[in-house]
Amino acid sequence: MKSLLLTIAISFHSFLAFSQFTPVKADFGKVGLADLNVKSYAIDTSAKAITLYEKGETRFSYDENLGLVYETEVFVRKHILKSTAYDLGVVQISYYQGSFNESERITDFDGNTFWLENGVVKKTSLTKKDIFDEKRSEKWYRKKATFPNVKEGCIIEYKYRKVTPLNTINNPRTWYFQGEIPKIYSEYDITIPSHLFYKITMGGYLPLARNEKEEKRVNMGHTQLDCFGLNYKFTMVNAPAFKDESFISTDEDYLSKIDFELTSVSLPGQPFKNYSTTWVDIDRTMFVHENFGMKYKKANYLKDLIKKFEVIQDPVERLGKLYDYMSRQMDAVENTGNLFVSDLKKVFENKKGTPNELNIMLVALLKELNYNATPVLLSTRDNGKVHEYIPLLDKFNYVVCKVELADKTYFLDISDDQVKLGMLPFNCLNGNGFEVNGKGGNFLSLNPSEKYRYFLSSEINFNEEKGEITGKYEMSHSGYSGYSQRNSLKSLGKDKYIENFKSGLPGYQISNITLKDFDNTENIALVSCDFKSDEELNDEDFIYISPITFDQVKENPFKEEKRLYPVDYGYPVEKMVKNLFHLPKGYKVESKPGNISMSTPDKAASFTFNSTYDEALGTYTVVSKISLKNPLYSADQYHDLKEFYNRIVQKHAEQLVLKKL
Repeated sequence: MKSLLLTIAISFHSFLAFSQFTPVKADFGKVGLADLNVKSYAIDTSAKAITLYEKGETRFSYDENLGLVYETEVFVRKHILKSTAYDLGVVQISYYQGSFNESERITDFDGNTFWLENGVVKKTSLTKKDIFDEKRSEKWYRKKATFPNVKEGCIIEYKYRKVTPLNTINNPRTWYFQGEIPKIYSEYDITIPSHLFYKITMGGYLPLARNEKEEKRVNMGHTQLDCFGLNYKFTMVNAPAFKDESFISTDEDYLSKIDFELTSVSLPGQPFKNYSTTWVDIDRTMFVHENFGMKYKKANYLKDLIKKFEVIQDPVERLGKLYDYMSRQMDAVENTGNLFVSDLKKVFENKKGTPNELNIMLVALLKELNYNATPVLLSTRDNGKVHEYIPLLDKFNYVVCKVELADKTYFLDISDDQVKLGMLPFNCLNGNGFEVNGKGGNFLSLNPSEKYRYFLSSEINFNEEKGEITGKYEMSHSGYSGYSQRNSLKSLGKDKYIENFKSGLPGYQISNITLKDFDNTENIALVSCDFKSDEELNDEDFIYISPITFDQVKENPFKEEKRLYPVDYGYPVEKMVKNLFHLPKGYKVESKPGNISMSTPDKAASFTFNSTYDEALGTYTVVSKISLKNPLYSADQYHDLKEFYNRIVQKHAEQLVLKKL
């Protein structure tokens, strides 16, 4: 499997080998007849649009009023091939507006639309009325441009310059080599003066066509700051559109891009500023921080609750009862991502807070009850992965509680009352977490403690006299399947949940639906019902039956020939289906699917299918079991996983054939 991230520690004297590469150039304002005559591109013949060319160029300098600044010039050209891409004719660029010496400026914004009319190239340029500024929040704005004459086959281009004070945003913006449409050529060029040290991180799975570095003289606009620097050129060609494939966490983990992190500044006559941190630094900072570590070391407001639970002697029993009480008593509001908390006493009194507030409060409570409890920082699936070789606090957005007992470690989150003791919400299953313990910190595996497991069983009867097919259906959900179903019931309400359940069984009249143990996370959640087929049982010489009547795998979820990204389920999966058929009288089994037991070459996934015919009892039983043992499968395992599902689809499609005696 290819590495997701390539981190290059940048210093003035580091060295990268040059590669052979011929850069592409484009002239703003000039598009030829041949360019507009292209109807599709080999990179993706079905694409709605193509980025033909884009280049970003960042330079640092000194401004008498603003201090150190960096200036980025951007030039983009796109070919709009279909009407579904007309939205690309509206361009938006975000920028920050604070005080005068903290504000970003966007200048020299210009753009053109080119199209063919009777075989002649036509051109319209942006005017002042096409460009305006829009406020997004208190200090964030965006410059918005609406291109005229956007139509199928047109080419649009734009360029601008953005100036950013280093004391406002000290890291140049992420440059994305990959996006929603294919990119034929994408280049980013940055010159870093020797006064500044940056860590550059390459993300994604696509290779760079060019990765060059060259020493050059840098004119900073101030003679005392003029110096040598390093010019980096990064280029990617023929980058396919990023497809939001099934079973991935968040796009940001897989998009090909380049990020920057300022590690230090060394200016003549000024103190050296070190911005880099280590995990030890982060642990120390969080452990003693007034709005983090100190919050779970002071818990006077919890004294009555402590008395309530300290009478329970057994620590496991006490932990279970306390967890159940807190998860049911406290209501969670939307997570802001802020790790630092303020007034936990108020949160406790109001019985409402963010997940981070509630879980830090839980740490405080458990420590008062003499548990070995610590907070664990993590990044949720929708926030992206944390990489252990890049010590950045702002990559975390969530806090859970770790508790160590004599023979078991628990990870707890009281913000979600649909997870049982020791389980974490699905969105928290995103690799490792960082434990803040005041001893340097520690990365911990947050592998799921439960599987996504369900068992579907049905008993099907054929009534020849009435011409009916009836039966009973039961689905049991445990682990993350139970978690998912409980959340669905909670968010939809019972009536809508039942309505959705019925719609998931098309072709059947559903009655006597019962839900059992949905209110107890320690138990298996059960859904059962009676059903009657809309299809009548006719007196035929042959009857054809799909043995996997319910939950048949009809399509392979993996359709791409190749996959660049891992298949990330988040948890192991186990799905079992058992159907018992009471066959109609006067018929016998003519043919039935054969039994099979198979697995992927590495044994990471397995599938069994067993069918049994009891002629004396007139019954046929089929059992299908799919087991995915890994929460995550690498891209190298994709071919085997795809073929694995092909075999399941084929086997589930086989028919049971009954012949009239």
